[in-house]
Order: sequence, then structure tokens, then C-alpha cells
Amino acid sequence: MPDGYAATSTDCDDSAGSINPGAVEACNGFDDDCDGDSDEAGATGAESWAPDVDGDGQGSETGAVSACVAPTGYVRSTTDCDDGDATVFVGATERCDAVDNNCDGATDEGVQIELYIDADLDGYGGPTTGLACSASAGFAITFSDCDDLRDDVFPGAMEICDGADQNCDDQIDEGALLTWFMDEDGDGHAGEAIIAEACEAPDGHYAEVTDCDDTDATLSPDAEEICDGADQNCDGEADEGAFTAFYEDVDGDGFGDSAARIDACEVPTGYVVDGGDCSSADAAVFPGAEEIWYDGVDQDCDGRDDDQDQDGVPVVTDCDDLDATVGACDAPEDSGGGSDGKRALCATTSAPTALGLLVGALGLTLTRRRRAV
Repeated sequence: MPDGYAATSTDCDDSAGSINPGAVEACNGFDDDCDGDSDEAGATGAESWAPDVDGDGQGSETGAVSACVAPTGYVRSTTDCDDGDATVFVGATERCDAVDNNCDGATDEGVQIELYIDADLDGYGGPTTGLACSASAGFAITFSDCDDLRDDVFPGAMEICDGADQNCDDQIDEGALLTWFMDEDGDGHAGEAIIAEACEAPDGHYAEVTDCDDTDATLSPDAEEICDGADQNCDGEADEGAFTAFYEDVDGDGFGDSAARIDACEVPTGYVVDGGDCSSADAAVFPGAEEIWYDGVDQDCDGRDDDQDQDGVPVVTDCDDLDATVGACDAPEDSGGGSDGKRALCATTSAPTALGLLVGALGLTLTRRRRAV
């Protein structure tokens, strides 16, 4: 083989001794190994390039490639800690958003503010401080909660009577104390003379004034009204429902005229407790007196002076005023013998006739008058 000749013709550039099929590919813009590609991956001097997905100029190590020049979308830096967010990269300005914007491994460093922790979430901070981006839930700008473990205790809360300072004004139960009235006489009802302010009723105290005389245990709304001129049951009236009815007894027979009534505690002079006297001018006439029949006077005040058998038929028409089973005659003839036969009961009778009874009554009246003379 002549000098300067070779058995093969594989050299792609016979003018450069460093270019031949056996040469090592280098990053120089030439096809050093005559494989048809220049500066392909693995070439001497190639660098690692990282993908920059979010286009912020910094890539991540994931998906890095080796190449002589940066492929499109690749960068030399692999320091991006979030290649899906263009605002997150080394050197970015840290914002208070719970994100590590500058990829230094810390979140919100240097941008948080000191706030007061609101442990009970009532909107007011307690004495303990913490760092946060803003006064969101769990934080407050100022320390004003006097009890950060109770969500019903904070400035402006309604004060209630429980021994605690709800509104954090350093006063306890102000304006919330209840007024209680003392029961001096121990009858279970309070008067208005002595009061106490407390959350709960002290012994012997009540919420309302109901006793009209708290020095007398016999006077209270529970007392029974008696007739003595005093208001026992504290209803504003004295002796109501306790009066006794008395009736004027003009004739002194122990019974009064029902129309002449007086309600009083004590019996007035000339009055009695029993009414029903049908003749206040006659002492012989009163309920229960012995009746003198057919004298024109109703001695016992039962309204039946002329009806001895009390059958409802007066003597002037009764066939037999001693027999309640015998009533009125239906014709004048019946009183003599019942000739018309219309009322058999009047036909015969063994009892005195009405006429006989009248005559007897008149005789008794005349006898009384003679004795009186």
C-alpha cells in the first residue's frame, strides 16, 4: 500500500488529522468521529442543562440533560425549588403567602409581623405573641382579651352576674347584679325596706316585693282573710269575703228582715244573723213559729197560712184541708155532697170541711182577743 493511502475511505475530513471515525467527539462544532452528528450528547466538554418549565430562568435537577449547548427551554441553573411557579426561584422576593418564594428552605421569613395569639377565637388577642402574615383567625393586632381561654370574655362582651369580668373593664358583675328583697317577718314574702344586690338570692331574700307589712307574719298573700279591719292577704282590700251578713230585727223575735241586710265583722245593735222574717213588726211571726191556721197570718213565714195540709190548694177551694190527697172541688155542689159526681173525693169526708175550719179559726181569734183584753 503506497505511503499516504489507507485501505478504507471512512474519513469524513481528510484535511484534519483530528477528525476520523475513531476520534473522540468534542464540543467544537465539528463531527469529530465522523458519525454524521456534531457535538452530540456525551461529547467531551458537554455540560448539564436543566429544564426551565416555568420560564423563570432557573431549572430543576429533574429531567437534566448533557449537551454542548443549551437545548431550547433548558438552562444551566438547577436551583429552582418549584419549576411550576415562575414567582418562585432563588433570589425572588419573599412574600407572606406561606410559600418559600426565594427557595432558601424557609417560608415567609422576614415578612411576617408579630401579632397576639387569639387562642379562644373570639377576635381578641391574649398576652402571648406569634408571627403571622396578617390578623387572620387565631391572631389579633392588639392584646386586649383578659381571658383568652373563654370565648365569652372580651372587651365589649355583655356582663353577666357570675363573678367574672366578661367585658374586660377590670370590674366584676357591674350593672348585672340582681336586686333581692329581704323577708323580715319570715312569712315567705319580702317587703321593700331592706334590699341586697347579688347574683343569687341571699338567705331570706326574694326577687319581688309581695308583702304588704313585712313586720307582721300574719299578713302576706298566702294569709287567710279574716274580718278584723286589716288586709291579711295583701290584695289591697280589707275583710273582703270575710264579712258576716246581719239582718235588722225590729220586732226582736230573733229573725231579721232579709231586705234589711248589713255585711259587717261584728253584729250591729238591732241586727241578727238569721233573716227570713216575713213580718218585722210582729214578734209572733218568724220562721219556725207555730202556725195558727186560717187567721190570715202566716206565723211560720212559709207562705201557706190558708193551706194546712200543704197540698197547694187554699182552704177556700180545698174539699178537705186536712188531707193532702184531697184537692179542689170542681163545682160548688161538691162541698156539700158531690151531687154531680164529677169528683168522688169531695163526696164524702171524715175530716173537717173547709167551712168548719174557717169558723174554728175565727173562734180562736176571738178567744185570743178576749184574753188580751
